[in-house]
Amino acid sequence: MPPGPGASLPPGGPTDDATPGDAGDGGRDSLAALIDRLRAPLVGAARDASELGASLIRRVATGGGIGQSIYDATWGRRHQIGFVVRHALQPAVVVDARAAQQAAERFELGTWGANGHVDDGIDAMRHSFAAATMAATLVARRGMTPEAAVAIVVDIGHAHELDGFDAHERAGGAAAGSSAMDEHNNAAGARIGAGLAVRLGNVPASGTLATALRSAAARGELVVLDGSAPRPATAADVPAPVSPARRG
Repeated sequence: MPPGPGASLPPGGPTDDATPGDAGDGGRDSLAALIDRLRAPLVGAARDASELGASLIRRVATGGGIGQSIYDATWGRRHQIGFVVRHALQPAVVVDARAAQQAAERFELGTWGANGHVDDGIDAMRHSFAAATMAATLVARRGMTPEAAVAIVVDIGHAHELDGFDAHERAGGAAAGSSAMDEHNNAAGARIGAGLAVRLGNVPASGTLATALRSAAARGELVVLDGSAPRPATAADVPAPVSPARRG
């Protein structure tokens, strides 16, 4: 029978301030740690969503078709978005991927005076440079093993190719060969960049990377497109740098 009015509870019984399942501060500390762990990727995701929305609005405002804009920003980039989601708890990986792409574009422009080369030795150098830069960064600054860094670089490169994000590579009948070329050069560049980061203990300078990649091309470790299929590159496939005086 329950105790009558005014009866005392037996020792060890519940008290007014007891909380079922309360184990002290441990639960609150674990929750706080989880929130801290998730805060950065959630903030980053919100910022990325905001930037994506702003980009879409700009494209519509400048005459782009609304349907094409929505497709390009969502379904047309679904594999790259999937990469971002898979690495939501490693936001630095996504930041490093974008920084590596920008570094490769600067390298191409600064060396040959133009961007957008397709399926040739310069294209091979750009892809391998981006991959090498990202892999070296993951090893030297993020503490990853070379194997893990190469795997992540290959993953984002594969997502990029699946989406066919570059319109100039989607055009024409050599899209499959072009993608195969790019994926080969991404993997080769990632291995070179990770290896240099291990040997140097830091991210290699642009000139060091360029020299290593040019040598790799001369050895046939990079590939270029020959008709519709990749073939090993040669030294002749990578033009000499264009001097500023010769640029348009």
